[in-house]
Amino acid sequence: ELMAEEAGMTVDMTGFEAEMEGQKERSRLARLAVKGLSGDRLELIAEQTSWLADEGIEVTDESYKYKWDVKVDATVKAVFTSDGFLGDGESAKEGDSVGLVLDKSS
Repeated sequence: ELMAEEAGMTVDMTGFEAEMEGQKERSRLARLAVKGLSGDRLELIAEQTSWLADEGIEVTDESYKYKWDVKVDATVKAVFTSDGFLGDGESAKEGDSVGLVLDKSS
């Protein structure tokens, strides 16, 4: 933007940021395609971590990642999809990407 101003030009920052976000998404999809992966990208953000806390699901114990040659038996505490967390008795649809929240991980 500074370089454009020095050259007597302006930059459409809103348009630039929108195109940058579009390019990031295209790049992500291309990376997934190269790896043979598809489906929705799942990530836990504030809304999901708040839901977990409201449900009384504790933070995953990751202390085992600092221990060698230890088998970790974990329990699934929650399952989420791009549509949100699954309730008791609910199932993901075939082909859905799912994320697991565990009580322990290594």
